[in-house]
Amino acid sequence: MTIIYITCLIAMVLLVWLKTDAFIEWGRVFGLSKILKSDEYYKYKIEKMLSSTPFDITYPVFLKLNYNTFFTRLISCPMCLSFWLSVLGCIVISNLIAIPIVYILSLIIYGVVVKLVVKS
Repeated sequence: MTIIYITCLIAMVLLVWLKTDAFIEWGRVFGLSKILKSDEYYKYKIEKMLSSTPFDITYPVFLKLNYNTFFTRLISCPMCLSFWLSVLGCIVISNLIAIPIVYILSLIIYGVVVKLVVKS
C-alpha cells in the first residue's frame, strides 16, 4: 500500500510542477518572487504570448531556457524528475527494490492523467 501511495504522490508532484503554475503562484504568496524569479517568468510568458509563440511556456521550461544548468534540466524533465523522486521515495520507505515499479507506475499515472485531464 505504501508503494501505491509513493507512486501517486510522485505523479501528483509531476502534474503540479510540470503542468500548472501552482508552485510559482504559491511562491509569490509566500514572498519568494525574487528567489523564484516569478516576475521575470511572467514577463517572459507575456512576451511569448504577444509574439504569437505557438506554445504556452511553463515555469520549468522557462528555467531550462533561461538558466540552463544540470539542475534545471533535471527538474524540467518528467522522466528524470520521476526517477529521482522514485529513488528518494523508496529510500524513505526503505524499499530500494521497488524503485523500478514506483518509477514506471508514476510515469504511467502521470501520462494517463495528462491525456485525460490536462490540456497540453
